[in-house]
Amino acid sequence: MAQLYTMHAPPTFLMKHTTSMSKVSNQLLVIGLILVVVTFGLNIYNNATAAAGQSEAWFSTNWWARWFPLYGTGGALMLASAVLRRMRKERE
Repeated sequence: MAQLYTMHAPPTFLMKHTTSMSKVSNQLLVIGLILVVVTFGLNIYNNATAAAGQSEAWFSTNWWARWFPLYGTGGALMLASAVLRRMRKERE
């Protein structure tokens, strides 16, 4: 009796080849960008509310204590993403 269904592997050009390094790189980039954007938004909002007449600042006015670690962390994540991307391209 003839087989009605045969299993064939899909052509390799149809499969998108993504390594775990590229997945990690993309995740680090997205997390870093989100962190920088949220920190920037909070910084702008804090400055706007503090500039209003009778309101108090939500966060510390010491920039180095409050904002620099958040911007630094976001920048470090994006730098790590760029290094991983560079390493992946050199491997190929």
